[in-house]
Amino acid sequence: MDINNEWNNIAKTRLLDRIEGNDLSYNEIFLPIIINKINSYDNVADILDFGCGTGELTFEISKQNFNVTGIDISENSIDIAKAFFKRSNLLFLNKSLSSLSYRSSFDLVVANMSLMDTKEISSNIIQIFDALKPKGKLLVIITHPCFWPIYWDYFSDDNFKYLEESAITQDYKTRNKVFKGFKTTHFHRPISFYVNLFVSANFNILNMQELGGLTDTVWYPRFLYFELGK
Repeated sequence: MDINNEWNNIAKTRLLDRIEGNDLSYNEIFLPIIINKINSYDNVADILDFGCGTGELTFEISKQNFNVTGIDISENSIDIAKAFFKRSNLLFLNKSLSSLSYRSSFDLVVANMSLMDTKEISSNIIQIFDALKPKGKLLVIITHPCFWPIYWDYFSDDNFKYLEESAITQDYKTRNKVFKGFKTTHFHRPISFYVNLFVSANFNILNMQELGGLTDTVWYPRFLYFELGK
């Protein structure tokens, strides 16, 4: 399992799918909730997009006239982001957060669909906390631990146990398409894991929402949103 290489392989295909408007979860859920929440804050200037991928959301945030830094360990994703999305207030870095000296540097951090893809989540949360200025905010969207196993059809696997962390590798898919041959890995962790992780890192949980799209055809919410305060 090489998560970095998985995202390198799918980077271009994933960008084109979003540019063509096919990723309905991004269009209906991720983009509006993140942009609306960011614009609801006062005194936000500097934003970090943690695990920015190919930079579509990072670019949209920068269009709101914030100073935005997007980081990702996928070299191909960052190369594509730099090539496609250019603004004077936008910076993309092919770096891990642990390799950067960002202490009390950001008013807000966005972790959209990235925390469940990182093995080092505990250290990442501490690094994000340290990178935030006093009273900074962290916005998190992850796959819903209760319902994603149903959506990706691994809830009945013999080795799957809801309360245990497990690595799940399958063909990448959005709501409209399965990308055969492009494997991606995420880590299933129960909701209690995330709540305890955030609290132990000294975050305050300000809001939690279960998210679904306006045109979803399933009865359950597929994503979970947290708003956290330092």
